[in-house]
Amino acid sequence: MTESTVQISTDEQARLDECAIEQIHLPGSIQPHGALIAVDASSFEIRQVSANSAAMLGVEPSELLGRSVQLLLGEQWLRNVLGREDDRLANPHLAEVGGNLFDVIVHRSASMIIVEFEAVSTTDAHLLPALNAALRRVSAMRTMETLRECAAREIRALVRFDRVVVYHFYPDGHGEVVAEDRVPELEPYLHQHFPASDIPVQARSLYLKKASQLIASSDYEPVPLIPAHNPATGEPLDLSRAELRSVSPHHLRYMRNMGTAATISLSLLQEGELIGMITCSAQEPRVVSYVHRQACEILAQQMTLQLGALAQRQHHERQIEYQLVRSELVQQMLGNGDIPSGLCSGNVTLVDLVQADGAIARIGGRMMSVGVTLSAAQALELARWVVNADEPVHICSDALGSERADLAELVPSAAGMVLWQCGPRGDFLAWFRGEVLQTIDWIGDQTLQNRDDPFSPRNSFAMWRQSVTGRSTPWLPDDIAQIGELIRDIDGVRAQQAATSDLNRGREVQRALHPKETAPSVGYDVAGACMPARTVGGDFYDWYSTEDGLAITLGDVMGKGVGAAMIAAAVRTLMRVDRNNRDPSIAVAHASSMLNADLAEVSSFATLFHALLTSATGEVSYIDAGHGLTIILRRDGSSVRLSGGDYPIGLALGGGFSRQFEVLDPGDMLVSFSDGVLDLYDDSLDAIEAIVALARQAPSPQSLVESVMNLAGALTMPDDVTVVAVRRNRG
Repeated sequence: MTESTVQISTDEQARLDECAIEQIHLPGSIQPHGALIAVDASSFEIRQVSANSAAMLGVEPSELLGRSVQLLLGEQWLRNVLGREDDRLANPHLAEVGGNLFDVIVHRSASMIIVEFEAVSTTDAHLLPALNAALRRVSAMRTMETLRECAAREIRALVRFDRVVVYHFYPDGHGEVVAEDRVPELEPYLHQHFPASDIPVQARSLYLKKASQLIASSDYEPVPLIPAHNPATGEPLDLSRAELRSVSPHHLRYMRNMGTAATISLSLLQEGELIGMITCSAQEPRVVSYVHRQACEILAQQMTLQLGALAQRQHHERQIEYQLVRSELVQQMLGNGDIPSGLCSGNVTLVDLVQADGAIARIGGRMMSVGVTLSAAQALELARWVVNADEPVHICSDALGSERADLAELVPSAAGMVLWQCGPRGDFLAWFRGEVLQTIDWIGDQTLQNRDDPFSPRNSFAMWRQSVTGRSTPWLPDDIAQIGELIRDIDGVRAQQAATSDLNRGREVQRALHPKETAPSVGYDVAGACMPARTVGGDFYDWYSTEDGLAITLGDVMGKGVGAAMIAAAVRTLMRVDRNNRDPSIAVAHASSMLNADLAEVSSFATLFHALLTSATGEVSYIDAGHGLTIILRRDGSSVRLSGGDYPIGLALGGGFSRQFEVLDPGDMLVSFSDGVLDLYDDSLDAIEAIVALARQAPSPQSLVESVMNLAGALTMPDDVTVVAVRRNRG
């Protein structure tokens, strides 16, 4: 069933406005098949009474007004029934008044307790077995269509009326008969529509408060309340939840024009919303007991619950289908490296997600289309319109000609369009649907010729067919929801593409940080490598020749991505500026002073090991700025861990750096590594001992570096793994 809308005419809107004025919850009267008294909730005195109390209850109104309700119902009834906090749970109550048995229905209305009396029915005895059997049959239905049909059939069997119809309400307020059970001689109403004014807003409000309403006769004479207003408040009595509430004269005339003498209306509520109704109609006046009406309410409620479950299942199945299409679109966008192409030229396209004749995607200034859409000139004109719009554009219309004439000129081939702006200004997705000639069958001619005056009910309810042009099939709420989800997918693809670009740039930066010299100093072997983790990190290593030997640097900038890589590049560059200074602390202090502000701004820092090696003597002068992961493996197999007390760059605000000294004797090897190596082992001590063990076994620095990289390559590492090693050759 398509959630269609109809064009509301000026006359229909005027009727809706007129209906909204009538205060149908304050009629000041009741239907004559019962009696009513209004009791003060604090004193239990009768304040108002229906004028037919003598005929129904055997007591004149004048004898009841101002007296305790105990006079009518007795002290025990007063205590047991009217004293209840939730007075509706036990309805109906059985009571004998004036020698007659009544179903007594009680509810509260502000400061009043409304007590209604209806004659006890003799047909209720076998109701429970019939209701149980009906519930079983209704519960067995597995589609919305068969469920509605079964509910209509079972309710008609319970009340024995001539016709039972199930209404569905559309978002614009008008309704459609979606199921019907009737006697053969009646004309069918199935799939015919009716205007919103047939059940105006204030009537729908009452159906939210009360699950059923009986009108026993369309020719009844209303029974007034005495007095008309509550003496204590001067206000009319609110009968919104009263069983006997008198109805609007307009509605009674509507019933008579329709050939209906009696009706029962049942609310269909889902999550507090009136989604439809069930109406039972009879050609003769009919009083139906309160208990029978309750049974109908139970069946209607069961149907509503099952409708909700079926709708939820359908929604879930649609969501799976949507998700599959969107997942394929995402893969196409990523695979193509081009979002419009991925949306419009793959195995699935935009029109597989939202059914349409054609669609356009304009992303990043590039526009592509799929299906039957617009000419190139029209598409460009539409894009200009979006770019020049004063605010983000979100349009959904199945009748552009009448709803958005300005856009109808831009897209003359489309009767319906959804256009959603996404991302930067001028980017949008749009779907187009062509005109679909629609015919709507109405219950009765909707023109003024079928009414005595603009506000009177229709005189004839014979089917009237209306042709509707200029409209496309309507867009569903799920369509719009999926467009929003797709835009989030596009944002994700953009972010991933940006991240990939960012990653590639970062890796280029990181690769550029690696030294290009392969043999910087005679008598020494040097090797190093960096294995990036899943994202670009801030690790770097470097070596270069100095006037009297070799400089070695290994750093680790906290953070990931291009930002960390750029800071690493800056550290490396600043260290190289002072490459011929014989004191490594000067280069480190220079880098620190230049980068402290930048690092503080991004809440980052850099650990650093920087050493100057004198080739002739093997002397190593170094700075350890918070690094602590450098060892020297002696020729005899012993090892020493180098350390210093300096803070990392970015944390050593205003402080200097202390130079430390060591000596590489022939056969000794210096190894420095990043904290990513620690992730290869259970703890830091294990990692250091393992590196020492690997160094002992390695015939060369290159062999050691390869062993560490092979180990890291076999695991999924959360951080970069970087190692640099230099060995002084023997004699």
